Amino acid sequence: MAGTGLGTAHWDTASTPTLSEIRARSSSSAPPIRPRPSAAQIQFDQALAQLREEMEAKL
Repeated sequence: MAGTGLGTAHWDTASTPTLSEIRARSSSSAPPIRPRPSAAQIQFDQALAQLREEMEAKL
């Protein structure tokens, strides 16, 4: 069926809650949403792990 895919769907923004409404409904006991690490941080962590492995292999 043409025209029924997600990319062509009509979104009813009137029924979409705002971010402040979503936050108001969330439980204060729920853990906060943590930001994702940046690509640079991921690369740094991977390089550091590789360096540690190489250093341990030499011991």
